[in-house]
Amino acid sequence: MPTVLSSDFDGAILLHRVSGAELDFLPDWLRASARIVGFIIGRPVVSGALAVLLVSSLIPLLRRRRSRSGKSNVTEFG
Repeated sequence: MPTVLSSDFDGAILLHRVSGAELDFLPDWLRASARIVGFIIGRPVVSGALAVLLVSSLIPLLRRRRSRSGKSNVTEFG
């Protein structure tokens, strides 16, 4: 869709610096947790590494759960 700045907008604003909202109403531990989550989400390398770590730690748990269930795919004939 074509846009003509002079007819589609009344003005423009240039912001030199933008910061996140301060969450002063939250407890300190919750603000710290929000900062950590924001750091992880904002950096793809960190979030990718955590995803790989999470998946690699879940695989052995899933294998143990499957082996404990006692279900076998082998049919015995007797």
